[in-house]
Amino acid sequence: MNDITKYAAAQSKKPYITIATAASMNGYTSKNASLEKDGFKHSHMAIAPRAVIADTTVLANAPKRMTRAGLG
Repeated sequence: MNDITKYAAAQSKKPYITIATAASMNGYTSKNASLEKDGFKHSHMAIAPRAVIADTTVLANAPKRMTRAGLG
């Protein structure tokens, strides 16, 4: 959902915010949107969110392997 939203925001030239729901994903602040077409993922230029909302307690208590999975 985040990639679709950031791409739509870029196309419509409107700001957006996102909600971080997992420690294992690092794309919340990325300016790229990974969208699928014909069974393949393609990267598209998008925009970064104006804000990211996250429950830091949930993210801090996530298993370390999930947090590591989001790095890089």
